[in-house]
Amino acid sequence: MKGLIIRGGWWWRWMPAVYTGMAVFPFIFFRHLHATDRLLQHERIHLRQQLETGILPFYIWYLMEYIVGRLRGQNHMA
Repeated sequence: MKGLIIRGGWWWRWMPAVYTGMAVFPFIFFRHLHATDRLLQHERIHLRQQLETGILPFYIWYLMEYIVGRLRGQNHMA
């Protein structure tokens, strides 16, 4: 899944600065006009995961993993 790539835009004004890319099926959003190949591959993996698990179950699982990590003392980027 390659995803439809959207670069820049007004929506990033409300996102924390640590986010540089985000996959929301079927789109890949990038904060800046140029994204590294590594970041692009990372977001494409998320698209594949969304297809394999189902879009809504993916986000529920992702959010649960994030909350558990934060409760265990991990920072946002862990």
